[in-house]
Amino acid sequence: MAVPRTLPARGKSVSARLTNVQPSLLDFIPPTGFGKVAHASRKLREFFLGCGDKEVVVITGAGLSTESGIPDYRSKNGSFSTGHKPMQHGEFVSSEAKRKRYWARSMAGWKPFADAQPNVGHDSLVKMERQGVVSAIITQNVDTLHQKAGSRRVIDLHGRNDIVECLSCKSSVPMSTFQEEMLAPLNPTWATSAAGPGENLNLARGRATLR
Repeated sequence: MAVPRTLPARGKSVSARLTNVQPSLLDFIPPTGFGKVAHASRKLREFFLGCGDKEVVVITGAGLSTESGIPDYRSKNGSFSTGHKPMQHGEFVSSEAKRKRYWARSMAGWKPFADAQPNVGHDSLVKMERQGVVSAIITQNVDTLHQKAGSRRVIDLHGRNDIVECLSCKSSVPMSTFQEEMLAPLNPTWATSAAGPGENLNLARGRATLR
């Protein structure tokens, strides 16, 4: 796989910042186990009512996006549980072979990820933000579904998957631009293969044939 050495200068990415957020109440302990949705909903309502005029920050993770078709990570059938281990930053910057493998996997999976749409959970948080109930969202997710739904005050704790930033010059482009206008033309055969089911690409152990 060929990987572009530089990105076109199209402006700098902007990280979400949130200031002057006061701590929310921390005494709400959600019920555990299945079949307790009604109980959890009631407790959550009581929690919000008890907050009064205090600012509430919501922390979200992979479970919020599963109904949008994005698999979680650590469940029984999640990526981590089935053998995939994330590439660490040190590996990415120190090995060209690993960077190629990273972008090969990205070509196989970025489009379904990018096409995912917000679900009722995301929409509900937007409504609560507009009503002044929720002041901000801190999310571990990189899918930007909160932003797609309309949430305005979001801190992307682990970054965003819709922007590619050059580690040298810090210029950035949308992931779609990088994939479709830069990676795909350099790797036309690989791009065609990546259009099929990801499991057929045999990337789990890095055995893909790359240019």
